[in-house]
Amino acid sequence: MVDFLIQKCGLSIERADRASKTLTRIKSPEKPESVLKFVKQSGFNDTHIRNAISKQPKLLAASIENHLQPIISYLIVFLNTDDSIVRAIKKWTKILTYDLHKQIIPSIEVLQKCGIPDQQISSLLRTNPFFVTQGTQWVESLVTRVERFGIGRGSGMFVYAVLAMGRMGETTMDAKVELLKSFGWSEQDILVAFQK
Repeated sequence: MVDFLIQKCGLSIERADRASKTLTRIKSPEKPESVLKFVKQSGFNDTHIRNAISKQPKLLAASIENHLQPIISYLIVFLNTDDSIVRAIKKWTKILTYDLHKQIIPSIEVLQKCGIPDQQISSLLRTNPFFVTQGTQWVESLVTRVERFGIGRGSGMFVYAVLAMGRMGETTMDAKVELLKSFGWSEQDILVAFQK
Protein backbone atom coordinates (compact mmCIF):
# COMPACT_ATOMS: atom_id res chain seq x y z
CA MET A 1 0.00 0.00 0.00
CA VAL A 2 2.92 2.35 0.70
CA ASP A 3 4.03 2.17 -2.95
CA PHE A 4 0.49 2.90 -4.14
CA LEU A 5 0.24 5.95 -1.85
CA ILE A 6 3.57 7.27 -3.12
CA GLN A 7 3.10 6.54 -6.82
CA LYS A 8 -0.64 7.12 -7.30
CA CYS A 9 -1.43 9.67 -4.59
CA GLY A 10 1.85 11.61 -4.49
CA LEU A 11 2.45 11.18 -0.77
CA SER A 12 5.91 11.40 0.71
CA ILE A 13 7.46 8.18 2.03
CA GLU A 14 6.82 9.27 5.62
CA ARG A 15 3.16 10.20 5.02
CA ALA A 16 2.56 7.10 2.92
CA ASP A 17 3.94 4.92 5.69
CA ARG A 18 1.69 6.61 8.26
CA ALA A 19 -1.37 6.46 5.98
CA SER A 20 -0.83 2.80 5.08
CA LYS A 21 -1.31 1.85 8.73
CA THR A 22 -4.96 2.95 8.49
CA LEU A 23 -5.53 0.98 5.29
CA THR A 24 -4.54 -2.52 6.35
CA ARG A 25 -7.84 -4.00 5.17
CA ILE A 26 -7.19 -3.05 1.55
CA LYS A 27 -5.64 -6.06 -0.10
CA SER A 28 -5.60 -4.95 -3.75
CA PRO A 29 -5.26 -1.59 -5.49
CA GLU A 30 -8.58 -2.02 -7.32
CA LYS A 31 -10.79 -0.11 -4.85
CA PRO A 32 -8.35 2.77 -4.17
CA GLU A 33 -7.79 3.17 -7.91
CA SER A 34 -11.53 3.45 -8.50
CA VAL A 35 -11.80 6.04 -5.71
CA LEU A 36 -8.97 8.07 -7.26
CA LYS A 37 -10.65 7.90 -10.66
CA PHE A 38 -13.95 9.03 -9.14
CA VAL A 39 -12.50 12.01 -7.28
CA LYS A 40 -10.59 13.11 -10.40
CA GLN A 41 -13.83 12.97 -12.37
CA SER A 42 -15.43 15.04 -9.60
CA GLY A 43 -12.99 17.90 -10.23
CA PHE A 44 -10.07 17.15 -7.92
CA ASN A 45 -6.59 17.64 -9.28
CA ASP A 46 -3.46 15.79 -8.15
CA THR A 47 -2.67 18.35 -5.44
CA HIS A 48 -6.19 18.17 -4.02
CA ILE A 49 -6.02 14.39 -4.01
CA ARG A 50 -2.61 14.31 -2.34
CA ASN A 51 -3.80 16.68 0.38
CA ALA A 52 -7.10 14.86 0.88
CA ILE A 53 -5.51 11.41 1.10
CA SER A 54 -2.78 12.74 3.35
CA LYS A 55 -5.43 14.05 5.77
CA GLN A 56 -7.98 11.25 5.34
CA PRO A 57 -6.36 8.11 3.93
CA LYS A 58 -9.47 6.06 4.71
CA LEU A 59 -11.15 7.78 1.77
CA LEU A 60 -9.37 5.24 -0.42
CA ALA A 61 -11.46 2.52 1.22
CA ALA A 62 -14.79 4.39 0.93
CA SER A 63 -17.61 3.05 -1.18
CA ILE A 64 -18.17 5.25 -4.20
CA GLU A 65 -21.79 4.18 -4.74
CA ASN A 66 -22.87 4.14 -1.09
CA HIS A 67 -20.82 6.95 0.36
CA LEU A 68 -18.79 9.33 -1.82
CA GLN A 69 -21.22 9.76 -4.73
CA PRO A 70 -24.26 10.43 -2.48
CA ILE A 71 -22.37 13.06 -0.47
CA ILE A 72 -21.10 14.86 -3.56
CA SER A 73 -24.53 14.64 -5.23
CA TYR A 74 -26.16 16.13 -2.15
CA LEU A 75 -23.60 18.92 -1.84
CA ILE A 76 -24.01 19.88 -5.51
CA VAL A 77 -27.60 20.88 -4.71
CA PHE A 78 -26.26 23.62 -2.45
CA LEU A 79 -22.89 24.38 -4.01
CA ASN A 80 -23.93 24.19 -7.69
CA THR A 81 -20.50 23.49 -9.22
CA ASP A 82 -17.74 20.92 -8.93
CA ASP A 83 -15.31 23.76 -8.22
CA SER A 84 -17.36 24.90 -5.20
CA ILE A 85 -17.51 21.32 -3.92
CA VAL A 86 -13.76 20.92 -4.30
CA ARG A 87 -13.16 24.18 -2.41
CA ALA A 88 -15.51 23.14 0.42
CA ILE A 89 -13.92 19.71 0.68
CA LYS A 90 -10.44 21.26 0.69
CA LYS A 91 -11.52 23.26 3.74
CA TRP A 92 -12.88 20.19 5.57
CA THR A 93 -11.78 17.00 3.85
CA LYS A 94 -13.26 15.05 6.71
CA ILE A 95 -16.76 15.87 5.43
CA LEU A 96 -16.34 12.92 3.06
CA THR A 97 -15.97 10.57 6.03
CA TYR A 98 -19.27 11.47 7.69
CA ASP A 99 -22.58 9.70 7.22
CA LEU A 100 -24.77 11.66 4.82
CA HIS A 101 -28.08 10.48 6.27
CA LYS A 102 -27.14 10.51 9.95
CA GLN A 103 -25.12 13.72 10.16
CA ILE A 104 -25.00 15.96 7.11
CA ILE A 105 -28.63 15.98 5.95
CA PRO A 106 -30.11 16.18 9.49
CA SER A 107 -27.81 19.09 10.37
CA ILE A 108 -28.85 20.96 7.22
CA GLU A 109 -32.51 20.19 7.96
CA VAL A 110 -32.15 21.79 11.41
CA LEU A 111 -30.87 24.96 9.73
CA GLN A 112 -33.71 24.87 7.19
CA LYS A 113 -36.30 24.42 9.96
CA CYS A 114 -34.86 27.56 11.57
CA GLY A 115 -35.78 29.44 8.41
CA ILE A 116 -32.23 29.80 7.14
CA PRO A 117 -32.48 30.09 3.35
CA ASP A 118 -30.63 27.62 1.14
CA GLN A 119 -28.48 30.47 -0.19
CA GLN A 120 -27.08 31.09 3.31
CA ILE A 121 -26.66 27.36 3.88
CA SER A 122 -24.69 27.26 0.62
CA SER A 123 -22.47 30.05 1.90
CA LEU A 124 -22.00 28.20 5.18
CA LEU A 125 -21.01 25.03 3.31
CA ARG A 126 -18.50 26.93 1.18
CA THR A 127 -16.77 28.57 4.10
CA ASN A 128 -17.39 26.23 7.07
CA PRO A 129 -18.33 22.74 5.89
CA PHE A 130 -17.37 21.29 9.29
CA PHE A 131 -20.54 22.86 10.60
CA VAL A 132 -22.85 20.26 9.08
CA THR A 133 -20.81 17.31 10.35
CA GLN A 134 -21.13 17.95 14.06
CA GLY A 135 -24.61 16.45 14.48
CA THR A 136 -28.07 17.80 15.08
CA GLN A 137 -27.76 18.12 18.85
CA TRP A 138 -24.76 20.41 18.43
CA VAL A 139 -26.52 22.56 15.80
CA GLU A 140 -29.72 22.71 17.91
CA SER A 141 -27.70 23.78 20.97
CA LEU A 142 -26.16 26.61 18.94
CA VAL A 143 -29.60 27.72 17.76
CA THR A 144 -30.81 27.77 21.38
CA ARG A 145 -27.78 29.79 22.50
CA VAL A 146 -28.28 32.33 19.70
CA GLU A 147 -31.94 32.73 20.56
CA ARG A 148 -30.99 33.34 24.21
CA PHE A 149 -28.99 36.31 22.93
CA GLY A 150 -32.14 37.74 21.40
CA ILE A 151 -31.45 37.05 17.74
CA GLY A 152 -34.59 35.72 16.13
CA ARG A 153 -34.74 33.05 13.47
CA GLY A 154 -36.06 35.58 10.96
CA SER A 155 -33.07 37.86 11.35
CA GLY A 156 -30.58 38.06 8.51
CA MET A 157 -27.87 37.82 11.17
CA PHE A 158 -29.19 34.53 12.57
CA VAL A 159 -26.99 32.21 10.50
CA TYR A 160 -23.90 34.32 11.24
CA ALA A 161 -24.67 34.27 14.95
CA VAL A 162 -25.09 30.49 14.85
CA LEU A 163 -21.76 30.24 13.03
CA ALA A 164 -20.07 32.51 15.58
CA MET A 165 -21.44 30.37 18.41
CA GLY A 166 -20.17 27.28 16.62
CA ARG A 167 -16.67 28.64 16.60
CA MET A 168 -16.77 29.34 20.30
CA GLY A 169 -17.54 26.83 23.03
CA GLU A 170 -20.27 27.62 25.52
CA THR A 171 -17.73 27.90 28.33
CA THR A 172 -15.70 30.41 26.31
CA MET A 173 -18.81 32.44 25.52
CA ASP A 174 -19.86 32.45 29.18
CA ALA A 175 -16.36 33.59 30.19
CA LYS A 176 -16.52 36.45 27.67
CA VAL A 177 -19.93 37.50 28.99
CA GLU A 178 -18.59 37.45 32.55
CA LEU A 179 -15.57 39.50 31.48
CA LEU A 180 -17.82 42.14 29.92
CA LYS A 181 -19.94 42.20 33.07
CA SER A 182 -16.78 42.77 35.13
CA PHE A 183 -16.25 45.95 33.09
CA GLY A 184 -19.71 47.14 34.02
CA TRP A 185 -21.70 45.92 31.03
CA SER A 186 -25.25 44.89 31.75
CA GLU A 187 -26.96 41.82 30.26
CA GLN A 188 -28.86 44.21 27.99
CA ASP A 189 -25.64 45.91 26.83
CA ILE A 190 -24.15 42.53 25.96
CA LEU A 191 -27.29 41.42 24.10
CA VAL A 192 -27.37 44.64 22.07
CA ALA A 193 -23.67 44.32 21.21
CA PHE A 194 -24.06 40.69 20.18
CA GLN A 195 -27.05 41.50 18.00
CA LYS A 196 -24.96 44.00 16.04
